Amino acid sequence: MISIIIPVYNTPSCYLRECVTSIVNQTVGDWEAIIVDDGSERTTELICREIASSDSRIKLVRQINSGPGPARNRGLACSCGDRIVFVDSDDSLHPRCLEIMSEVMDRSSCPVVVSKTGYRHSYEQKDVDADFVVVSKCQAIENTLYQRGFDSGVWGKMFSRGLFDGIRFSDCWYEDLDIIYRLYDCCGAGIASTDCMMYYYRSHPASFMRTFSSRRFDILDVVDRLDDYASKHLGYAVKAVKARRF
Repeated sequence: MISIIIPVYNTPSCYLRECVTSIVNQTVGDWEAIIVDDGSERTTELICREIASSDSRIKLVRQINSGPGPARNRGLACSCGDRIVFVDSDDSLHPRCLEIMSEVMDRSSCPVVVSKTGYRHSYEQKDVDADFVVVSKCQAIENTLYQRGFDSGVWGKMFSRGLFDGIRFSDCWYEDLDIIYRLYDCCGAGIASTDCMMYYYRSHPASFMRTFSSRRFDILDVVDRLDDYASKHLGYAVKAVKARRF
């Protein structure tokens, strides 16, 4: 089973419905979706309840507002699947996303599958297939840190559940960067990468990347932890870490 974890915090109704519809319309049905309502206002809470009642595969859990990292951790704790996919509540999936990524994971025997991502207007890409290449964990980590083709987001990827044994998201912004190199470091078989665009994100004025908050300075603590981890475990990536810190 595939567990799809969707943190929600006051997401506009139209975006959230579109997100869940893209999951319900997947070409494979062996999935569960866990909506983690991270202390949203009453309007969003009611929408989440309505959506969850529409399909038995959709679970809803609520928590006091704690941020995206703890919300994802809550989703992991409530999930049952042996494969994990994270979807932001204002984004959407290609109809064959779960099918293709599952096939790639099966064929490659890699614990992570990475797809291309793009803006919502790219959704009409029709031609997707299960072609892939395997990248070593070292190359994947360096490419992520140098921001060369691999992004640090956990969305647009499928993870084997076992990678999260002993690893959880931090309570910070940039929680993706804070965890992705640790997950990749567990991938002895490498990371499978496909050129198919199967994850579609939305840029809007209220999104994280378009707003300012003092919590943006969390990145300084994140790169401190990255530097410390690299000095102990990722000697080959020291230059890449310094480049990302800069």
